[in-house]
Amino acid sequence: MGEWIRHMQRPVDGDGQGPTAQTALQRCRSASGFFAWLVKEDEIQESPMAKMDPPRVSEKEAPVINDDALKKLSG
Repeated sequence: MGEWIRHMQRPVDGDGQGPTAQTALQRCRSASGFFAWLVKEDEIQESPMAKMDPPRVSEKEAPVINDDALKKLSG
């Protein structure tokens, strides 16, 4: 699982290869939920995700419309 997490955390290269940080986080959350379900159903003893930290996602700043563009939109 650790190798998969590292694979998910690889940066997006110039050709667009590699998931975004948000995609990697969502995939890890999905896997974590799946393993939690397996534990609950007594299919496995412990989740392999239990001791792993999810990928970090930095918040992106929202683009701000400048005054001229706003006037054109409302105009």
